[in-house]
Amino acid sequence: MAALKFGCFVDGVNISDKQLDHAKAQAKKFRVDLVLPSQVSFPKYVEEWFGIRVFQVVWNNESTMYINLFDLFKEHARVLKNGGRYITITGTYPTAEHKSEAVKEIDEFYGCDTHHLKTYSYLAALSSTGLVPVQVHDLTSSIISYWELTVQSTLVNGVEKLFCLNR
Repeated sequence: MAALKFGCFVDGVNISDKQLDHAKAQAKKFRVDLVLPSQVSFPKYVEEWFGIRVFQVVWNNESTMYINLFDLFKEHARVLKNGGRYITITGTYPTAEHKSEAVKEIDEFYGCDTHHLKTYSYLAALSSTGLVPVQVHDLTSSIISYWELTVQSTLVNGVEKLFCLNR
């Protein structure tokens, strides 16, 4: 979508073969050139796929719960050009004291480790690499309606209702 809308070149790294296959199919469908490794093993995600300071924008979507934040942000800082923009879209849990049972079940289902925005060092990890938060948007209220609709889908797997518990 970014390549079509802005005419930019897109590089991608992903730990999911299913998502990589989907991205390649979409690129072919819309005749967009992408550089996507055919397979990325999880530990290699932060092993210098790209040169130093090569990107104006780096983003990750719902992946911070699968990787060490300090390693992730260090890699993003390494590949970002000076003045570049880093964007993350991720789920966090709302209470700093402890994870609710619902969050623990979500983590178990997806094999991840959901973090709290402030307690699991998002800000510490960012600052350790020189990345500085410009804006933080809480999209919880927007996302809850998505999960409420998803619960009604015929394709539910049972975990969807857990996202609606922490209103």
